[in-house]
Amino acid sequence: KNKVEYRVDKTDDSADPDKKRIDQWVTTNRYTHHLTEEYTLFGKFNYSRSVSKSSDKMLARFIESTAGLAYRPIYNDRLNLLSRYTYLVDFDQLNRDVDYKDEESHIIEVEGIYSLDANWDLGAKYAFKNKHELFTRQSGEDIPVDSKISLYGLSASYRVMKEWDVTGEYHWKTDSTYDELEQGALISVNKHLGDNFKVGVGYNFSGFDSNLANDDDY
Repeated sequence: KNKVEYRVDKTDDSADPDKKRIDQWVTTNRYTHHLTEEYTLFGKFNYSRSVSKSSDKMLARFIESTAGLAYRPIYNDRLNLLSRYTYLVDFDQLNRDVDYKDEESHIIEVEGIYSLDANWDLGAKYAFKNKHELFTRQSGEDIPVDSKISLYGLSASYRVMKEWDVTGEYHWKTDSTYDELEQGALISVNKHLGDNFKVGVGYNFSGFDSNLANDDDY
């Protein structure tokens, strides 16, 4: 699935001259290719840029590019393995006050799920994020900040009925640069809508998202 959008954002005359008219391009792209019966290659590419019409100045730019590989052995369909790499760039001058940040990150993820029987699934995952941020104050001073973040997770799912399961996960996140640790549990109830898709509701008892592509400030 691929989509391209062009947007124009206009503000009143009292606004910042650079923001009176902003032209924005947005594209979202998805790709899936079955290499063999066991291996599936997938990817996505999301990109947006916002430019001032009056000064031609770049006001914002966002890139999220992901490439991944899924593995499901033919002779052992109880096992599912997933790995992916994500490159993130988030540059934003549209919503800033005293200071702001620009981010560039590299994320590597590995996840596995094993079906013990018809009711129980066990899972484990690991993710690593190498994150570089640049804080710029109104004084013009640039402050670079680097973080190395690791995420670990263990999960278990129990199918209570044919199309319903309950899933619990315990995960913890560390930042080796600042010797910081966060941890907590998640629980959810899910309905299966097919062999490879389900929807659910749940609650996150921890103070962070298990997806390192999202904002992960401590």
